[in-house]
Amino acid sequence: MHCIRATLLDITGRILFANRKAELLLRRGGNPTVKHGCLCAPDATENNTIKQAVREAQKGFATTLLLDNAAPVGTRVATFSPLSATRGDHLGTPARIPVILAEPDKPVPANLDAFAKLYRLTAAETRLLKHLLQ
Repeated sequence: MHCIRATLLDITGRILFANRKAELLLRRGGNPTVKHGCLCAPDATENNTIKQAVREAQKGFATTLLLDNAAPVGTRVATFSPLSATRGDHLGTPARIPVILAEPDKPVPANLDAFAKLYRLTAAETRLLKHLLQ
């Protein structure tokens, strides 16, 4: 199964938290990247697109971006989700925007048996899950 690469941004796009998998992905270079502690893109047009996604999340709208990279990095997908003020306040920080990063070009491990067993999935549901992850 794909590992979850999650970051948490404040309302300016500054990264407040990134899990280990997200840190590794961002360190490998490509798009998105980190500059001065903020999530951004090396290209000005794509950087503006990321900033717009942050603004949309502030307004309460989720945005998913397809971010192209040259080989060997490949395509990345970033989903910016709004976080309500009341839920963000529990974090003790002005965090408002969780971002999930994915690499859809990376193969999905074929063995979903443990997950399927845990959630009591049928063989057909397991096959469907595998295709959805791909």
